[in-house]
Amino acid sequence: MPHFHFRAANASGKIVTGTLEMVSEPSLRTHLKNQGYVVLKVEEKKTLVGGKSRLSIKNEHLVLFTSQLAELLKASLPLDQSLEALEEQTQNSEMRALISSVKEKIRRGQSFSEVLNEYPTVFPPLYRACVEAGESIGSIGDSVFRMNTLLSSKMKIQQKILSLLLYPIMLFCLLIAAILILSFFVLPSIEGLFEGKDLPTFTFLVFSMSHILQDYWLLGLFLLAFGIIGLVYFLRKEKVREEMSRQLLRWPLIGRFLLLSSLSRFATTLSLLLQGGLTLVKALELSKESITNPALKQELQKVIDGLMNGEKLSSLFKHSNIFPPLVGRFAFLGEETGKMGELFAHIGTLYEEESSRTLERSVSVLQPILLLIMGTIIGTSILAILLPLSSFGSMADL
Repeated sequence: MPHFHFRAANASGKIVTGTLEMVSEPSLRTHLKNQGYVVLKVEEKKTLVGGKSRLSIKNEHLVLFTSQLAELLKASLPLDQSLEALEEQTQNSEMRALISSVKEKIRRGQSFSEVLNEYPTVFPPLYRACVEAGESIGSIGDSVFRMNTLLSSKMKIQQKILSLLLYPIMLFCLLIAAILILSFFVLPSIEGLFEGKDLPTFTFLVFSMSHILQDYWLLGLFLLAFGIIGLVYFLRKEKVREEMSRQLLRWPLIGRFLLLSSLSRFATTLSLLLQGGLTLVKALELSKESITNPALKQELQKVIDGLMNGEKLSSLFKHSNIFPPLVGRFAFLGEETGKMGELFAHIGTLYEEESSRTLERSVSVLQPILLLIMGTIIGTSILAILLPLSSFGSMADL
């Protein structure tokens, strides 16, 4: 039977909310009316199929939920009441259905981490592990607050990257549009003026390039699609993907940005997990999931394996071919002072700022290059048109 979420008022005017399993909405309304309630609102809840949530939760909704829950728990409000408050004020129907389901399961005696594990498509492994660690030491509010810090930082970085790359992407699209307009419309409409006349070599080459694009554009699209499919096929092979990612890290500016941004996410995640009470090995294993570069992820796995074999974390980082020396130095200080979590938080902040500066430098270099290419293409087309006109004008004067 379907589940319905209801909002009603009792005889004294107090608002109550809850979820009941009934045959239909009219049956629920009749049931509540017989108990003396005035029904204000009823809506059917979304359910789980095959153990997976049918809810489609956007990342910004998850960040907002975590942020608000952290504030409510920080104010010493019990978890189920905090979820009920969030349910009442959430506008998104899917998010409200999720919160309602989580709240009801917690009131039936399940722990927060157990409930989150039932929604693996909504809550990532790191989120669930952080909450579970908080429950183990009795500080679930702190764990949610740390998770909020991590998610907010991740979203802020993504928004900054998008804003910085927006202008270069627009320039690239304009560049492609300029090439297509010149090749398919401008040059063909002007070429008829020079029919039967000897053209300068430069003009002939430009018009020939236009003909190639007009005659073989379908073949070009086919080759492009074939190349993309082939690239995807090869990237599915772990060794190929790892080697390409390793080479990508060596590129100037771009490689530096990818390395620093990955290290920033890794260090920040590791710091939050360590401060949340997880062991070093467990925190490293979960932090590894925040890294998307296969080469860097494999290098971190070597560090984890060495740590489990009794080696020191600082020594493993220092002998790494990818991790910067600064990571090893901070790890050594953490081992000496017992403040590993706090020190890695500093690394995360440091590398986040440096990665932002590197991205800004990369974009500042890319923009004039795209403008130069666009200007060259447009200028070349104009010059190809003007050259024969000037030569014909000189012949007319003679």
